Amino acid sequence: MEKISVSDNINGNRWMRSFRKKGSVKPLPINDKKRILEIQKRLEDIARENNTLNKLLEEKELELTILRDLRDRVNPR
Repeated sequence: MEKISVSDNINGNRWMRSFRKKGSVKPLPINDKKRILEIQKRLEDIARENNTLNKLLEEKELELTILRDLRDRVNPR
């Protein structure tokens, strides 16, 4: 059984407080031009990540289709 010391709990609470204060997302700049550029950058990053995830999903769907096809050839219904 793992023991948790008081200092671990205090450090954990400190981390949670600073995380809540700062937030998980970097705040947007006040300057309008910088704000727009930052939003564009974030949207491009999100779009890039979304494309990557979509490709992974397509690969997984293809893999499942192939496996189902093989299963049905070996064990026809």
